[in-house]
Amino acid sequence: MAQAVTAKRRLVLHFDINNTILMNDHSKGLNTVDNVARIVCKSAWGRLSSTKVDNEKHWVWELAHDSLTFCKPESPNMAANLPQIESQDWSYASYMDYIDAAYPELKGSETDAQKADRLDTRDKMKAKFSQPGGQGSKFKNTAEKLIKNLSLPKGAKDELGITDDTMGMEPETYSPEKQAHEGEESEDEETKKENARKAHDKRMLHKLYNEGRYHLIPSFFRTLMFLKKQKQEFSVVFRTFGQDLKNVVWEFDKFTRGEHPCFNGRNGLPIVKEVLNNGT
Repeated sequence: MAQAVTAKRRLVLHFDINNTILMNDHSKGLNTVDNVARIVCKSAWGRLSSTKVDNEKHWVWELAHDSLTFCKPESPNMAANLPQIESQDWSYASYMDYIDAAYPELKGSETDAQKADRLDTRDKMKAKFSQPGGQGSKFKNTAEKLIKNLSLPKGAKDELGITDDTMGMEPETYSPEKQAHEGEESEDEETKKENARKAHDKRMLHKLYNEGRYHLIPSFFRTLMFLKKQKQEFSVVFRTFGQDLKNVVWEFDKFTRGEHPCFNGRNGLPIVKEVLNNGT
C-alpha cells in the first residue's frame, strides 16, 4: 500500500492594514496612543439610553461589562448591577457608540470652527475614558499595557537614537538635495543612487519610529517567523483604503532583508535574515 503523503497547501494571508496590524494612521493624524484610546472605547460595553428633554435627545452611557471585547457580549456581566431606568429607548453599546450618538461628527453646513471644536471634544472623550475619573478607569492598566507592548525594544531605541518615548528621534536635519549638489561632480551614478537610498531610509525611519513605538505590530512579524520555521509556504497580501500602503511595504521589505531595526541581529535583537528571505 502506498504511503499517503499530505502536502501543505500554500497559505495566502490577507491583512487589512489599519487597526489590524497597523496601530497608527498618518493620513488622519492618529498616533499610536490615539489609536489605542479609540480601540479601548470601541471595546468597552455598557447600557446606552436616551431621554427627550424639550424635543432634544440626551444620551447616557453606563458601564455594563467588566472586560474589553471587540464583539458585543451576549450577557454583559455587570448589567444586573445597573439601576433601573424608565426609558424604553436603550441598548447595549460600546463607549465609542455613545460618543457617535451624543457627539456625532459635524458634516453639514456648520463652520470649520464648529467642526474642529466637535472633533476636539470627541478626541478628549476618547483620551479621558480610561484615565482616573473616567467611566472606563478600570481599564487604565490595560490601556497602559497595550501602549507599553507597542514600545520599541531597548536595542532598537539605542540604534535609532531614541532616549525617551515622549522625545522621539532627533529632528531630521539631512538635506539630500544639498548633498546631491555638493557631491554631483565627484560621485558616479551608482554612488548617487546608494546615497539617495540611504537618505530615503533615514527619512522613513524617522517617520515610522519617531514615537519610539512599533509601526507594524510585533505579533505580525512573529507570526511570519513562526510559519517560516514550520516550513509553511505563504504569501502576504496587504489591503487598505488608506494611504499607508507604501510605508507598510517599505517596512515589510526591510524585515525580509534582515534590516528591520527590531529584527536585525544587532544590540541583542533577533535576526530574521536566515528565517525569511525576500520574495516569500
